This record gives sequence, C-alpha cells and structure tokens, in this order.
Amino acid sequence: MFERALKIGAIMAVLLTIFTGCQRQDLLSKVTAYVDAVNRHDLKAIDAMLTNDITFEMNGRSIAEGKERARLVYDTDAGFNIELELADCKQTGNKVTCRITERNDYVKAAGINQIEYTSDVFTFKNGLIRKISATMSPESVKAGKEFDQGFVTWVRRNRSDELTKLMTPDGKFKWGRESAIIMVNLVKDYIASTR
Repeated sequence: MFERALKIGAIMAVLLTIFTGCQRQDLLSKVTAYVDAVNRHDLKAIDAMLTNDITFEMNGRSIAEGKERARLVYDTDAGFNIELELADCKQTGNKVTCRITERNDYVKAAGINQIEYTSDVFTFKNGLIRKISATMSPESVKAGKEFDQGFVTWVRRNRSDELTKLMTPDGKFKWGRESAIIMVNLVKDYIASTR
C-alpha cells in the first residue's frame, strides 16, 4: 500500500511540474502575443487580451483604467507607430516582468531613438492582462524631459493653434491616433527649425 501511495505521489508530482510549466509558458507566450499585437497595431487583438478593468500605469502614475480608456492609449500608440522589443522576461505567479525597449516615430524624430523600460510588469487574471505597470529608465526619463522643455516652449510660441487639437480645455492631452500624428509632425518641424 505504501509503495502504491508513493508511486501515485510521484506521478502527481510529475503532472504538477508539467502543468506548472505549461502555465508558466502560457503566460510568457501571452506577453509575447500581446507585444506582437501592439507592434502590428492590431487593436482588436490587444482588446481581446485585456480584462474589462485593465489598468495601465507609467512610472507609478495611472494613465488608463478600463478597456475604453486603454483603447485610446493603444490607438495613440498606433499613431506614433510604436514598436516594442522584449528582453529578460520572468514569471512569478500571475505576473510576468520584462525589460522593454520602445521605438516610435516621436522619439525617432526627437533624436532620442528609443525608450528603455527597466521593468514592465504584466499582471494576469483568468488568463487576461489585468494590469500593466511600466517603469522608464532614469536615462529615458531625463532625455524625454530635456527634449520636451524646448519642444513645448517652441510649440507654444510658434504653433499654439495646434495645441487646441492636442489638448482639452482643461489642459489634458487628447489621446488618439490623430493627436499622435500631429505630435510627430510638430517634432519634425521643431527639429527642422533648430538646424
């Protein structure tokens, strides 16, 4: 009887290891599929991977809560022609943590070339992404702030009419593809004016 229980226990341990390995691989493959959808700007595919109460944070600050708001963020990303590259992904429980490099038309036009995220944490619930917490590297934050200072001043002085297309009356950015395209074109004009 003891031998039989030991064999059953060993079989259960093997099955649990296989099952856990499948789950681990499944979440990592879901993050890869998500990044592929973002890079293709496939808003339907992205939408299908998110919970209805998705939360998206950047450097500890919430930028989108709920699918409707998240759709605007991903539409904006499509306008910027965003491209993400994953590295060093690790899973712990229902979370996958990766380093991410982002390239897009805005940072390319600004001469920054890419944004580095030291940590992107994808939290899953029932196989869907429930929360994304992205942390930009200090160098990327610094490069962005330095560029934005001159750029924002230039836009206010030279293209203030464009601000009404980009900002709400209460001073918030209008998320969406159109705003992103306007921003990229403004950056190109700004860079050309500084040469």
